Amino acid sequence: MSKTRVTQDQFELLGRSLVHRPTGAHFSIYPDASSLGMVNWASAGERLRTGEDYDRDEIGQVASQLLAEMKPGDNQKE
Repeated sequence: MSKTRVTQDQFELLGRSLVHRPTGAHFSIYPDASSLGMVNWASAGERLRTGEDYDRDEIGQVASQLLAEMKPGDNQKE
C-alpha cells in the first residue's frame, strides 16, 4: 500500500505550533521562528482509521519547508 501524500494545506499554524491536521503531529516553533523546536508525532507514521498513511519523515520535511517560508511575525498581530 502506498503512503498518503503530505501537502502544505494539511497544516495549520496555532500560536507557536504548526499542526499537521490529519495526524495531529505538533511542531513547536522557537520564538525567533528560525527552527522547529519540540515535536509531538501523535499519529504520524501510523495508518489512520480513514485508511490514510502519512510518512513521518515527509510530514517533518513539509513542516520544515513551511517554517522556512514563514516571515517573522506571520502568526502575530502588530
